[in-house]
Amino acid sequence: MEVLCRLFRSTRRAHPLVCSYLKQSSSGSSVRPETSTSAADYAEAHRKKLESLKPNETFLSTLNKEQLNVVNKLIKELEVYLWMAPTAPETMSDDHWRRMLTQKNVFERVTFLRYLALTQHRARRDALKKKTNNDELEKQFAAEKEKFDRGGMGYGPGMYQILINPMRNKKRIHQEYGIRVWRSMRLDDKPHIVFDMQFLHEMFERRRNVIGNQMQYLIAENFQREEPFQLTFANFNDQLESNKRLLHDFVGFYNGEHTDQLILPDFVNKSIRQIYPDEKEIVYISRYGREVLDGPLQHKVYVICASYDLNRESIGAARKGSFRAMRLPFKRYVRWQTGPQYLPFINLLRVLDEVYQSNGDWRSALLNNISKRHLRSEEEKSAYAIFNAEKTKEKKRELEELVKMIEDATSNI
Repeated sequence: MEVLCRLFRSTRRAHPLVCSYLKQSSSGSSVRPETSTSAADYAEAHRKKLESLKPNETFLSTLNKEQLNVVNKLIKELEVYLWMAPTAPETMSDDHWRRMLTQKNVFERVTFLRYLALTQHRARRDALKKKTNNDELEKQFAAEKEKFDRGGMGYGPGMYQILINPMRNKKRIHQEYGIRVWRSMRLDDKPHIVFDMQFLHEMFERRRNVIGNQMQYLIAENFQREEPFQLTFANFNDQLESNKRLLHDFVGFYNGEHTDQLILPDFVNKSIRQIYPDEKEIVYISRYGREVLDGPLQHKVYVICASYDLNRESIGAARKGSFRAMRLPFKRYVRWQTGPQYLPFINLLRVLDEVYQSNGDWRSALLNNISKRHLRSEEEKSAYAIFNAEKTKEKKRELEELVKMIEDATSNI
C-alpha cells in the first residue's frame, strides 16, 4: 500500500476509483458508499492477481538470501506493473521467475512481462478458436447422426461420406508432408539448405526466441511445397538448456502430434564440414560476400547464418570454414531504398525456392518477397506508414513512462 500511495501521488494514470479508495483509506476517513464498493472490488482483484503470480514456496526454497531479497524487490515491481500496465500475464511459472532474476534492469523486466502477457493472450485466443471450431463440428456431426438414425441422408463419419473426418484428415496431411520430403530426398535434385546455428547461444533471449519462431514457420511452409528443401540445422548444441527450451517452446514440431509421420529436419551438433565434406559444393550466403549470387542455383548446398548478422557473423563464419561467400543480387534487380538489406529467413527461403522453380529468375523472386516499405523512397511513404511510426513512438513513450514510474515507486526498497 505504501508503494502504491507513493506512486499515485506522482502520477495521474491510476484508476480514479483506486485513487479515491487509497486516499480515504490512508486518511482514516469513512469511505463513501457510492465509491467504496467498486474501488474495493478493484483493489481486491488486484491483490488476488498479484498473489496468483507470486513464486511458490518450492521455488523460493531453492534461492539464497541475496536472491530472496531480489525476488522481494521484483514482487514490488510486479505490484506496480499490475496497477499501471494495460496488459499482464495470466500465470508465471518457476522458469519465468528464474528468467526475471536474470534480467539486468527494470526496462528488461517490464519488456519480459509484456511479452509474457502477449504470448499468453495469443495462446488463449488460439485455443478458444480451436475449441469453437471443434464444438461446431461436433454439433454438425450430431445433427447429421440424428438424421441418419431416423433413416435420412445423414453425412459424416460412420454415415454417408461427404464430410471427411477432420481428425483422420489431419493425420493424412502429416503423411502427405512426409511423402513429399521422402520423395525430395530420394530424387535429390533440389539444393540443400543448412542453417548455421553456432551464434544462437550468444544472442539475447528475446532475439533467440524470435529466430526460433521463424524456424517453426519456415519448417511448416517447407512441408507445403510440392518439392521441399532438405533442411538441416548445423552447429546446434542440443545439450544447452536454452536450446532445449527453444526446440520445445518455439520450434514446436518436435513435441507435437503425429511426429512419427513426418520427416523433420535435423538439429545436429555437427559442423557444416562434417555434414558436407566437399567445400566446393557449398555457398555461404552473406550480405558481406564479394561475389554475387545470380542465375540458376547450381551448387548443392546453400548455408544461411541463423543470426541478424549485425556483427558480420556470416562473413566471419564463411571465412573460418573456408566456404565461398556470396551475396544476394539486390543491386542488380531492385532499388532498395530504406532499411538494411536483410530478408527474414522465411522470405529468403521463398526467394531460393522461386529461383529454383524459375531456373534463375531473381528479379521476380526478389520483388515477390521483399517488403514494399524497403522499395519506397522517402517521398513515396504513405500516410499510413507515418501513422504507424507515430504509433510506435507513442508505445515506446508509454513503455518508458511505465519503467520510470516503477523505478520511482521502488527506489527506496
